[in-house]
Amino acid sequence: MEKEKNNRGVIILLTTIIVILAVLCVLFATGTISLKTNTTNNKEQTSENNTNNNVSYKVEDYVTTEKENIGNDVNNIQKVIFKKIDSSLTQKFTEEQTELIDFAKNNYNYFETKFKNENHNITDYFGSEKDYLSETNIWYQINKDILTVYYKLTYENEIGRGDSVIVTNIDLSNNKVLTNEEVLKLGNMSFNNIAVKEYDRVLKSCDEKTNLGYCYFDKNDKETTKEQLQQNKDIFVKNIESNLEKTIKAYIQDGKIKYDYQPANLAMINQTLHIGGPFSYSTVEVGEYK
Repeated sequence: MEKEKNNRGVIILLTTIIVILAVLCVLFATGTISLKTNTTNNKEQTSENNTNNNVSYKVEDYVTTEKENIGNDVNNIQKVIFKKIDSSLTQKFTEEQTELIDFAKNNYNYFETKFKNENHNITDYFGSEKDYLSETNIWYQINKDILTVYYKLTYENEIGRGDSVIVTNIDLSNNKVLTNEEVLKLGNMSFNNIAVKEYDRVLKSCDEKTNLGYCYFDKNDKETTKEQLQQNKDIFVKNIESNLEKTIKAYIQDGKIKYDYQPANLAMINQTLHIGGPFSYSTVEVGEYK
């Protein structure tokens, strides 16, 4: 009897142990599943965050070029192709580029017809051994998170050689196109700085024209003296400031803030210039992009 009683106690003890182990297994399995689920969700969330803020610093991931077939013997025209960038950010640049390429086409057609009518071959005047009739200078690079694309068309026309420049600066982190003023501010430069500098230049030039009795012709083609310029300094400067966004081309190149502008075009904001011919561009270095 006592032996049977002992066996029954062992069976109860073993049964209890088995039940406890089963419960522990269930609890452990549940905890493991829960832990794995939370870890997976965190990984997915981190992955999404990286994707939203990820910027490739390989410029070829965003931009490439291809040749335009426009009288290839006398022209060297390329165009920019954007990749992986929202079209709303590149639309303005692309439209302006199309206008320049159309200009190059029309320019080529004009000169080709002109030389044919004169029994000349256009390749005798333009081509790789000489100046091209029209050619492009394109470069693009990423400085920090900002993609800069620079496009210059140099061309010949009836009155000389000229340039046209278009630029875009895209903040890849924030999917935003920077204005010229925003780019200048990265180098601690403002529109007001440029406007005052232009005012000082014109004021200085007045001293070189004392024999004329006036300094320049205003937009109404009226003579303006140095004294009148000084009296109207604020108006002169404000006029320049309000027109700079469409007058200059600011960009970042090799870690430096720069802008291109046509001096004659800048002067014409307040003046009437009695000159002819295409306006050439000058480049100003503002400072480091820090």
